[in-house]
Parts: sequence; C-alpha cells; structure tokens
Amino acid sequence: MKVKEYRAKCKICGANYVLQGTKEQLEKYLSIDTFMCEPGRHVELGPIRVYLEIISESEKLSPLPKIEPKKPNEYEAYELPKGLEHIGFGIFKDPKTGDIYDYRSGPKGERFYTKQRSD
Repeated sequence: MKVKEYRAKCKICGANYVLQGTKEQLEKYLSIDTFMCEPGRHVELGPIRVYLEIISESEKLSPLPKIEPKKPNEYEAYELPKGLEHIGFGIFKDPKTGDIYDYRSGPKGERFYTKQRSD
C-alpha cells in the first residue's frame, strides 16, 4: 500500500492534525478506543474516528516538523520537584510556590517539562 498524507481536524476543539501512513495504518489508528487530543488538552472515550474528521488526502507528503531534543531549562518527569500536584493532562502545580510545570513532547515521545511562573 502507498503512504499518503491525511489532514484531519478534531471535531471537539478544531485542532489540526497531519497523519502520514497507509490507508490500513490510518484505519487501525482511527479504531483506537481512546482519543487524546494533545493540542486541545482533552481526552474522549470511544473510537478516534468519532472525534477526528479526515478533511483531505494527498499523495504528496509534507516534511514532518523537527522536534527539538531536551533543552537546558527543561525537566524530565523524574527530575521534577517532589510534592507536585497533578492538575490534569500531564500538568503539575507546586503547592508551595504556585509554579506550574507544563510539557511538550520530545523526539521519542518523552515529556519535557518547563516551569511557568505563577502570577
């Protein structure tokens, strides 16, 4: 089967996705029973196809975005301070300082956290 590019949109929040793979791989992905929309920070139960609408299909593949490795001001989960409160979607809050630790995905799917100062 030929690899194609599929552009999709989350039906809940409108987040855009670029998926690349064969039709078989796409169908397998759309059949997964839990949809985690990272850009929109929500999780939905049920097949992904219920929440993700394919809006275009192309044989021309876009270059995938370069994902940067860990930066000096980022932490991996094991490096985070102890006693943080999980406030949802992989985000943590320091109850003592009010600082928030949010993340981005690394090149291998790992989470790199950065400290966001509280106001």
